Amino acid sequence: MGQYVLGNGFNDVMFEAQNVGGNTVTALYHIILPGVSRIYGRDRYWVSSHVYSTLEYWGYGSNTIIIARGDMYPDALSGGPLAALETAPILLTPTNKLSDRVIMKINDYQPQRAIILGGEGSVSTEVESQLEELGVSEIERIGGKDRYAVSASVAEQVVNDSESVTAIIASGEVFPDALSASSIAGTTGMPILLVKSGQVPESIQNFISNHPEIRHFIIVGGPATVKENIVTELKNLSSGANIERITGKDRYDVSINVAKYGMVNYGMDLSTIAFVRGDIFPDALSGAPLANYFGAPILLTTTNTLELKVKNFLESNRGKTDHMYIIGDVGSVSPNTEEQLKSFIK
Repeated sequence: MGQYVLGNGFNDVMFEAQNVGGNTVTALYHIILPGVSRIYGRDRYWVSSHVYSTLEYWGYGSNTIIIARGDMYPDALSGGPLAALETAPILLTPTNKLSDRVIMKINDYQPQRAIILGGEGSVSTEVESQLEELGVSEIERIGGKDRYAVSASVAEQVVNDSESVTAIIASGEVFPDALSASSIAGTTGMPILLVKSGQVPESIQNFISNHPEIRHFIIVGGPATVKENIVTELKNLSSGANIERITGKDRYDVSINVAKYGMVNYGMDLSTIAFVRGDIFPDALSGAPLANYFGAPILLTTTNTLELKVKNFLESNRGKTDHMYIIGDVGSVSPNTEEQLKSFIK
């Protein structure tokens, strides 16, 4: 009998036996190894490449990758649902050149298609050339004059594939709410539409007007980030619109309330949870496809200790979690926070 190495979380193990007569018996077992897994990396580009490797380990992939600028968040914010529909990782890049680590991973896995989010000012044509040199035969760019136009263009592709009648509305001026929302948007095929704090940009207005089938809007974030007049604008743009808001005292509370909303309305559970640092964006950007693969909520935390509201949420749901992913190195989520998380594994 050979030895089998299991990864933390869910594992499929198949045994096959054959007798001399040629008859075969096959048994498939689903084995859960409880624990906390960390996706390390010395910078945001390493982390995104290691998320890619983790997804490949679980058999997730379609020969497509999403490429987004790594030092700014707007273009990638809208990309979570698209990545889920394309079963693709989000790989972060500097504007003018792919990182060595990402190049290595593309060489390893040899994707055939790349979707670049953002215009040439965000991801240069030099990156396109590098992708071509690496053997990526099909390169598509979803651009626009600003983050809102990119958001509308990504949403167009998402609804074409998912036929969703619901859209997420989130601030394009800050990142945490849209990142938390990607956990429900990706698993359901809902586009994420970015807005200004007190205005629906023209490109988003046009998208909503062109898609009268979308009549359910979920605003993620409190009125400090998406003001109440946005509700009025949405109602004027979409006759009979049903508008909900997922709010909270701060970004950590919003991430919890998004998880609760997903559990009540979309069958999300807490068997797997993804954790990211809440005051910076890069790890969460590349981690969204991993969370979507497991149907897992994305919860935000502070670096050196588990944020109190998140800790209380986990305490109230103790016994429901088998596996946690920490996305980011120890500088993002400390070993102390990791030890606290381990205490909530059932």
